[in-house]
Amino acid sequence: MVFVDMAVPADIDRAVGAIEGVYLYTIDDLRDVVEQNLKERARRMEIAERLVEEEVEKFMDRWGSLKVSPLIQEIHSYVRDVQKAEMEKFLKRHPGFTSEQVHAVEAYTSSLLAKLLHTPLTHIKRTKPEKRTQMLIKKYLGLGEK
Repeated sequence: MVFVDMAVPADIDRAVGAIEGVYLYTIDDLRDVVEQNLKERARRMEIAERLVEEEVEKFMDRWGSLKVSPLIQEIHSYVRDVQKAEMEKFLKRHPGFTSEQVHAVEAYTSSLLAKLLHTPLTHIKRTKPEKRTQMLIKKYLGLGEK
């Protein structure tokens, strides 16, 4: 049997709730449930707010990195062009290389260039330089002077 006493002051004696098979809920019990629910909602709200903040931060980082993406692509393109031109010069001076040897040298130089570029490009992505700084980087690397 369930009793819900909504009266203030209570109409049903608390001792009724001690009887086996009888459940007594008063306005105070409901207030406790409401308070617990509000605390749980507040706790979950904090968690949700933290998640939203983290995702917004990730989004803003990604959004900011899109601003430097053209610069990074231009640097990669420049390095590939330099590698290709140097490979052509190298092969003219050393015409006896097999296609396997040529492939091995290209793979090695690609790997070396990727390792050399990793730190500066990572720094560029993290700092997301403004247009003026990007122009200085381009000028320093000699990009756009072809």
